[in-house]
Amino acid sequence: MSVKKDYVKELEVAREKMEAATKNYYVALEKKLMSEAIKRGIAEAKAKKR
Repeated sequence: MSVKKDYVKELEVAREKMEAATKNYYVALEKKLMSEAIKRGIAEAKAKKR
């Protein structure tokens, strides 16, 4: 019985780690895309001024 509980607990921990990693990945991706969009916006604004 305890073996099954340990296994279930390990699965829960693994799932939590996956969720955290996925969340971190999307947060990093969003930051990267935002910074690229900002840089592009600045470049376009400078191009319009000329």
